Amino acid sequence: MAGIGGARRQDVDRRKQIRVVATQLFEEQGYHMTTIDNISEAVSLNKGTLYYYYNSKASLLFDILLEAGDITVAHLKSLPANLAPDEVIRRVVMDSAQQVGDNLSVTAVYFQEYPFMAKWFDKQQLSALRSREREVEYALRRAIEAGIEDGTFAAVDPVVATNCVLSIITSLHRWYRPDRGKSRDVAGDIAEQVLRSLRPDHVGDGREASTCIRSVAVER
Repeated sequence: MAGIGGARRQDVDRRKQIRVVATQLFEEQGYHMTTIDNISEAVSLNKGTLYYYYNSKASLLFDILLEAGDITVAHLKSLPANLAPDEVIRRVVMDSAQQVGDNLSVTAVYFQEYPFMAKWFDKQQLSALRSREREVEYALRRAIEAGIEDGTFAAVDPVVATNCVLSIITSLHRWYRPDRGKSRDVAGDIAEQVLRSLRPDHVGDGREASTCIRSVAVER
């Protein structure tokens, strides 16, 4: 039994190694231009052995993106049910931004291949990825709506504001580099800027607020 467990652990480790290497290649060369031969050579496996772990390049890309989505959803599900709206925003933005900062290559590949996902994946795979995206979107929107209702946030359009916040988070991979500071610290700064942008005393007055969120403020 110990031998079986050890073999399974090795398979898990090998699959992770393949995902890491493939992510780097997809980022550098693009998914379409990266071949199974490129990946097998980079991980020092013959093509037949690589197919034992992943039966197609598309299944490999899917696993890379699904793993990132699962981590994000796990963070959401760990949030206490009674958190105040502003604390939900803080936690979701910080966790999401930190994940982007800690996984720049995965995020870059995700947005690089986003326009082509319907081509690479079947309907079931697309549905799995989209459902994880929606969980983050819904968590943010519900918190913004609750904050508007109790006066924590200004009366902005919650749908537009949610998409503005998501844009702020997902653009992180374009400019963040480790020499700018620890990802957790940068994520905390982003969360504070987002919260300032949503609060009634900042929306519309131009003080350190996101132009995107300020632009959707509406009259109470």
